[in-house]
Amino acid sequence: MKFQHKKSNKHKGSVLIVTLLIGVILGILMGSYLVMVKTQHFSVTRARAWNNAIVVAEAGVEDAMAHINCTNTIGGKWSTLGSGTYWKTNAYLGYYVQFQVPPAVTNLYPVITAISYVPGPIGTPVISRTVRVKTTPITATFASGAMVVSDYVSFKGFGITTDSFQSTNLTLFPGGIYNKTNAMDHGDVSSTSSIANKVNVQNAKVHGTLHTAPGQTAIAGSGGSVGDNAWVNGGKTGIEAGHAVADATQTFPDATLPDTGAVAWKILTPANGGLGFTTNGVTYKYVVNAVSPWKIANLDGSVYVVGTGDH
Repeated sequence: MKFQHKKSNKHKGSVLIVTLLIGVILGILMGSYLVMVKTQHFSVTRARAWNNAIVVAEAGVEDAMAHINCTNTIGGKWSTLGSGTYWKTNAYLGYYVQFQVPPAVTNLYPVITAISYVPGPIGTPVISRTVRVKTTPITATFASGAMVVSDYVSFKGFGITTDSFQSTNLTLFPGGIYNKTNAMDHGDVSSTSSIANKVNVQNAKVHGTLHTAPGQTAIAGSGGSVGDNAWVNGGKTGIEAGHAVADATQTFPDATLPDTGAVAWKILTPANGGLGFTTNGVTYKYVVNAVSPWKIANLDGSVYVVGTGDH
């Protein structure tokens, strides 16, 4: 007698089901991981946009402040919303901000409202933040001039001169660059020290005014000259009437070096190996530019700043 044995396919079916279950579990795990990565990326991107929005709003406040302080009024490129409220739109780094200045109570303290609009993550609405600032008049006084110190000023030697220029006056200073021919007489020198004889111009030529602390006086040598352009350029010596005033009542905290991060300070040394840099008939001992942050231990000579804007 011959027996036949039929093999069962139940085991094959069980393996297929287990394989499918493992595949489903792995798919769920992979999908969960992708969802988690997407959520994390979305959160980081939105946080970055949220932070950018406050920076853009603050830039709008600064812009509004610049217009208020520059013209002491609102107008020009500003648009009116009626009832004395003005607004303007500016773009910063691809974003934009709307800021407005409503009429102030007593017309002395404008309130600036800056609303920033920054693109959010893909598929989400624009992120907006609002900054509201109430302005107040500046009550502090600041010493003006080419040199303001808290201790001793002494101009030793000959050929020392202070004057001034206005880079926005392109008629007198083409290209916004200083020239000696049209130099102005606001090169004031000021010392806030309460100790006597802390301002001594000796033989220097100061196109401007000397400022000392109340009760103190300034000294000029036999060859020194202090006054307006007509006085100094006319060859007169001594201090012109009204150009030595005891009004330096300001106080200044010690300066601290700013944080440059990983950028190392560049030590400032005399230009051209000590020969200096000459331009427009004026020789400067030092030359600086915007390549890196500059640092000098003892400022003992004139400095020429290479670049656009004020010098």
